[in-house]
Amino acid sequence: MRVVDYAIATHAGRVRRKNEDAYFAEPPLFAVADGMGGALAGELASRIAVQALGELVEEGSDEERLASTVRLANRRVAERATSDPRASGMGSTVTAALVGPRSVAFAHVGDSRAYLWRAGALTRLSDDHSLVAEWVKAGALAPEEAALHPQRSVITRALGADWQVDVDTWTMPARAGDVILLCTDGLTGFVDEAAIASTLAENDDLDTVVNALVDAANAAGGEDNITAVAVSLEVDDEAAAAARGEAVVADDRETGEIAVPGESEPSPESTAVAVAVAAPPPAAEDAPAPVEPLTSRPVPVPLPRSGETLISVPPVVTGFGSGAPVRRRGRARRLGVFAAVVALMLCVLWAALIGLRWSHFVGVDPSSGKVAVYQGIPYDLGGGIKLFSLVHVSRIPAATLPAARRKRLFDHSLRSSESARSLVAKLEQTEP
Repeated sequence: MRVVDYAIATHAGRVRRKNEDAYFAEPPLFAVADGMGGALAGELASRIAVQALGELVEEGSDEERLASTVRLANRRVAERATSDPRASGMGSTVTAALVGPRSVAFAHVGDSRAYLWRAGALTRLSDDHSLVAEWVKAGALAPEEAALHPQRSVITRALGADWQVDVDTWTMPARAGDVILLCTDGLTGFVDEAAIASTLAENDDLDTVVNALVDAANAAGGEDNITAVAVSLEVDDEAAAAARGEAVVADDRETGEIAVPGESEPSPESTAVAVAVAAPPPAAEDAPAPVEPLTSRPVPVPLPRSGETLISVPPVVTGFGSGAPVRRRGRARRLGVFAAVVALMLCVLWAALIGLRWSHFVGVDPSSGKVAVYQGIPYDLGGGIKLFSLVHVSRIPAATLPAARRKRLFDHSLRSSESARSLVAKLEQTEP
């Protein structure tokens, strides 16, 4: 395979003054990194990470080369974090793709993401290393709840958090026309996958795609830095390969795509997500499109036509055989119901106000990545409306805590102010 085009767009967003994201784009290697630990330290961590990627290890398979290079980046970030007091607690995510002759190798740490756009379907290739992702896998949190959870930015793996880091690696057989999208959570936290798929479907120009995605994230609030890297692939000397009788390798990775009838189904354990986009309208009768043989590429799910529904719903019965509407009760009952609803709403509002003033919970400050105490209840209504506020930030980076301890600490149990602060104080005494 060869890279025929690529495009990058990055933006600080509408809230943060500095951009702590970084990217690497020198074919055949591409990557995004999202720094954490405050404006200075986060920006430094992500840039150290992408600079280390420029020293790509030469020995081994593509996966091994990427994994070794990411571990080098981890050591570089950790060395700076431990030697410079101003950079203490800093870290970075990284998601990288290395394009090879027939496949693409990936390496991944954190909650930035890798996507594949192929034949009208968007497939998520990476798993988020985040607290809410762990809860979703454990069944403790629904995916739709995770999208609005106040601790959705808390990651469980990062470069620089420890001297050793677990790196996810995998290889995906590539096809002509594939588009690889790498992005930070400033995009995926505000633009859903259906909107990303629609943007890719509506635009062939990659510069237009990445800039439209950044604009969409800013329009949705832009509360984080946003970076998107899109890479388009094509077969390198396809005619020569065909002359030698070489077959194109089918993509047998479990990506969650919709399988062609008769082929094996993807494993139910697969965590990838495919977003189908409506197929283009059929060609005119006088110019029929050539019939394409069945392959293993995904089949887009057809959307219902205008006026068509996927479920038959019986007509609503409004009378008793005569077609006349059922008569409603008197005005007095309507007023009574309205008064009861208003009274209930006032009671709920009063209880919520008391709860917001009394309740506290332990979480993570997203700007510094450190354990913190919040006042209120852990719920984000969206649109910038949050039912909690930050009241105390500790000196303990959350990413340095063992996974079991993070799970107990960040269960969002509601506590009094004294209880929450006491819990964090004990943590500071026991952690180095």
